[in-house]
Amino acid sequence: MDRLIATLLRVNPDIDYASENALISDHVLESLDLITLVYELYSEYQIQLGAEDLTAENFDSAERILQFIELKRS
Repeated sequence: MDRLIATLLRVNPDIDYASENALISDHVLESLDLITLVYELYSEYQIQLGAEDLTAENFDSAERILQFIELKRS
């Protein structure tokens, strides 16, 4: 999780990713943040994402993002 939090902080250091549970649902991450996040996740974890992957189910919290990464890498 520490690795993911470090990646997320590169996207937007003003967000408390450890406690935020509605990154997508509450529009905490803006569109430019999402574009940057896709790039950072590709760079850090070598996973490719499409627009269909950027859902609240997959990206509303750091925990959900980590679960999504593990799913994509398996």
